[in-house]
Amino acid sequence: MVPQRQAGPNWRWWLRTLALPLALVAIGVLLRSSGTPPFGSDNDEYRLVADELLSSGRPVVAGVEATKYPLGYPVVLAAFDLVGLPVTSSAIALNIVLVGALAVAVAVLARAAGPRVAAVPAAVYAVASPGLWGSVFVTMPDLAFVVVSALVVWRAGVLVRRGDVGVLAGLVGLATVLKSMGLLVALAAGVAVLFGPRALRRLAWVPVASGLALTAVMAALVAPYPQHTTGYARTFLLVDPTDDTLGRVSLIDVVARVGSRAWLVLRDVGFAVVGPDVPTPWSWLVALALVGAGAWALWANPPRRAYVVAFVAIWLPALAVWPYSSVRFQLPLVPIAAVGVGGLAVAAVRRGGGVAAVAVVAALAAFLVGSGAQLRRQAEVEAATVGAVAADTAATAAWARSAIPEGDVVASFAYREVAYHLDRPVVPLGYTGDMERLWAEASAAGARWLVVMPSLYGARGALEDRFVTTFADRLRLVHDTATVDTYAVTRS
Repeated sequence: MVPQRQAGPNWRWWLRTLALPLALVAIGVLLRSSGTPPFGSDNDEYRLVADELLSSGRPVVAGVEATKYPLGYPVVLAAFDLVGLPVTSSAIALNIVLVGALAVAVAVLARAAGPRVAAVPAAVYAVASPGLWGSVFVTMPDLAFVVVSALVVWRAGVLVRRGDVGVLAGLVGLATVLKSMGLLVALAAGVAVLFGPRALRRLAWVPVASGLALTAVMAALVAPYPQHTTGYARTFLLVDPTDDTLGRVSLIDVVARVGSRAWLVLRDVGFAVVGPDVPTPWSWLVALALVGAGAWALWANPPRRAYVVAFVAIWLPALAVWPYSSVRFQLPLVPIAAVGVGGLAVAAVRRGGGVAAVAVVAALAAFLVGSGAQLRRQAEVEAATVGAVAADTAATAAWARSAIPEGDVVASFAYREVAYHLDRPVVPLGYTGDMERLWAEASAAGARWLVVMPSLYGARGALEDRFVTTFADRLRLVHDTATVDTYAVTRS
């Protein structure tokens, strides 16, 4: 069956549908704002690459090494700077707009999948999802990727003419230049086209080719520069990506990660879709149920159904194989789960009438109260942890501007944080248990100072503590705060 195009927009319906979700966006901003500026390796790397693109055109981090991330988002940040906008606040403003855009995208998707009324609970759930808000006050592309992912789900079900495949391929390309994981979106989009109209099925290669071609172009752009200290090619086959002395894995070991790391993926799925304050296994059981409900709600459209099934089937095992884990990796499941919420709400009202409608409203209200409490707790934790390190880093940078001569090289495991906040040459210390090798690399680069912030990231902090302990006789503490310490190198 060929899907029919929607009629023109009904603005009154859209205003009624989006009024509550957009109001919730404003409330979410107030609840989740911690007063802590974006801080940490990824936040700083994207801004450093944007600076370098503007100053030299090179896709490198702090003039040191090639970025390991796609170039789409650094280009956006560079564009902000180019037109005179403050980069960090503009990035946060963009993310807030993107939360609203997600409400629109999910409403469109829910409306396309079934009764119009499903769009309201779906959009409400999407914008109030606690896991989503951890990616708002940042300078990272995760929210943009989620919105594009939601649009891909929608457009996968709107395949009528050849141009529709082109639109789908364009969205896939946008996903790819935002996140490396966009390649997985490309594969699922190719499967969707295979289940579209017969005349279009021979074009299933187009979305896949779009993702692969853009990935190849970006790889070629960074190839002339030194490999990233924690680059994916360097760390993917390590037994432990935070310590290369533990050796490398075989192909069989990589496949075995699907089983050994499944609990990490499920944990992150639960935290992303339901919220990080909900205990496991309940969080991921509810999350998977909602994602399943989303697939059920989208089932009537064959290409869209094929996309969702293929996406989940590819996404979860691939991220189990990936040696890193993060809640934000699982955020593209939020739009699918939100459509599931809309579908379940409509089904409940159809079967239970007025009593069920009251129960649905009560359940959504309880979710919003719980979500608000989670957002406030997240803000408080962020202020107490990341906020403390950010403040100490600012204090350290202020001290270092007068205490560390220009041109002196600073060694750091936290080199991106240091390089972004301090205008001094920085040599990165990688993730390895070979302390002598790290010392030799720092010495070869002429490092005269060491900056550590052990409380920011656990695995990296353990290496920082070990490094300082190993070479205690070669380091002299010259400036310390509660979370950031600076040492002078006394001998090489």
